[in-house]
Amino acid sequence: MGGIIKENGFFLSILIIALVPAIFEEVVYRGIFYNEYRKAKPLQAIFLSAFLFGIIHGNLNQFVYAFLMGIVFALIIEVTDSILSTMIIHFFINGTSVTALHLYSKSMNVEEEASQLEASLDQILTFTEIMKTLLWPAIICTILAAFVYVAIAKNEGRWEWIKEIFIKRKNQNEEKLISISLVIAIVICIVIMIMNEIYLQ
Repeated sequence: MGGIIKENGFFLSILIIALVPAIFEEVVYRGIFYNEYRKAKPLQAIFLSAFLFGIIHGNLNQFVYAFLMGIVFALIIEVTDSILSTMIIHFFINGTSVTALHLYSKSMNVEEEASQLEASLDQILTFTEIMKTLLWPAIICTILAAFVYVAIAKNEGRWEWIKEIFIKRKNQNEEKLISISLVIAIVICIVIMIMNEIYLQ
């Protein structure tokens, strides 16, 4: 990401990293994959579409948060009944990352490669320090988000539908979501992810 910002500038980077992925990734993973899977098994569709969204990012670090965000995005689709809502949130998340890295690079009065900027962030903030700093705010924000989610669902008249997602219906379609071609694609993505973790260390 840092290299793109350094080479293309802030506004073009917002377009490349924030706007384009927000539109196309949401269309593919929520608009196509999730929308089709949910017709058969809504709950499994949430996790499968989130998993596919995670592995396409190509490395373990991005997989973890992309998988979690994929779950959140699917739930947001259900409560708002609109893909536009996840596009906006997706754009905001990516745009915030671009802006933060851009401001950080501007605060440096030396010429550095973008990769060095990101490496320095890793050195400054260890995993333990990040957890200590963000754990409680994350817990509090998650609880608040849950209350807001329920309030929106009730206001939109979709709370009963949301609850039904987590209840197996007697007439639920038994169609399998996993196919041979999907398994092959998943294996390829996992192999690429492992290779990235090994060779990019």
